[in-house]
Order: sequence, then structure tokens, then C-alpha cells
Amino acid sequence: MSLYRNAKFFTSGSILVIFFYIILGIFSYGFTFSVVGKWDPIQILYAPIILGLAGMGKAALNLSKEKEFAWEHGKQIALFIFVGSGLLLLGLLLLIITTWIESEILVYLGDIGLILSCFAYAIGFFFFQRQLSSLYLKRVIVKYPKHFISIGFGVQSLAYTILFINWFVSDVTITATIVIVGIVIAAISILLLIVGFIQINIAFRAYPHLIENEEIRPG
Repeated sequence: MSLYRNAKFFTSGSILVIFFYIILGIFSYGFTFSVVGKWDPIQILYAPIILGLAGMGKAALNLSKEKEFAWEHGKQIALFIFVGSGLLLLGLLLLIITTWIESEILVYLGDIGLILSCFAYAIGFFFFQRQLSSLYLKRVIVKYPKHFISIGFGVQSLAYTILFINWFVSDVTITATIVIVGIVIAAISILLLIVGFIQINIAFRAYPHLIENEEIRPG
């Protein structure tokens, strides 16, 4: 039963993350609100994203303890996903605090937290792809995974970094250009994440069945 529960973390979590990242990108115009500090109701959309990703980390940790087909990279996946979730949550909290306490330092630290969270997620999903590659060779994963999610989070960290640079630019024209570039890169990151999480969703729909029944595994 645990196999089905853990597989559900990936199938439902992937849909959750896709949906809320799309909504977040649309309403925040490419995460531009994330680098200005202060409370914004849009930030609530990060809650289901963090929960969805943390759920995947929990499932990876659980699957590392399975007797059969134990995930050799499960603990590494869980560690970096949990670290990424913690950094993302901390960064958002620091930005929200600036609603009551005006501090550029807190805004800088909040933005750095968002950037580092993307790096942590990228590393976590790098190990995740390696794990799925191993499972694919064992014929318990129906679709060969690519590095879309790791690249997507890497690109997202670049978008955050570019938007963060705006704090140190005074020229209006350059600032406007930086914002546009940041929005475009953020949109690319969302597209990469969508493709990657769709692959995860497909892979884990049949995962418990293929583990339990060797006869239905693809040849």
C-alpha cells in the first residue's frame, strides 16, 4: 500500500506544482513581485507549490527504505528538496516581514533565499533524474526521464538573479530592460518545469503496478 501512497505523492504533487506555477507566473508577471519585498496575496500560491514539492521529497525518502527496488538516491533527493522548500519558505517570510519592517537587507536576504532554493531544487531533481534513469533500466518506469526540471529550476534561479540585479540599477531604461528579460526567462523556466513534471506524472501512474507485477513490465 505504501507504494501506491508514495506514487500518489508524485502524480498528484506534479499536477499541483504545474497548476500553481502557471497561476503564479500569470498573476505575478514572471515572479517580479518576489524581488520587491512586502506582503503580496499572490505569495499564498507558493504554499501548495512547497507542499507538492515537499511531498515528493517525503515519498523519495520513504522509497529509499523499501526492501525491493529501494531508491539509492532517495535520501539525497529528499535532503535537497527539503532544503529548497525551507529556503523558499524562509525567503518568502523575510520578504513578508518587510511589510512591517522597512529593511533593504531583509529584502536582499529574502531574494537570496529564493535564488538558493532554486539551486537546491535543481540539485535534488538532478539526483531524482538519475534515480528514474536507474528505474527505467529496470523497466519499472514507462518513460525515460530528462533533465527538464533541474534545468527549469536552474533557469528560474537565473530569472530571480536578473530581477534581483534591479536593486542596484538606477537607469530607468536599463531597469525596464532587465525586468523584461527576467520575465521572459521566468516564462521559459515555467515551460521547462511543466514538461518535466508531466513526465513525472506519466512515469508514476503505473509505477506500483510495474513493481508488483513483472509480467506487465515493458519489454
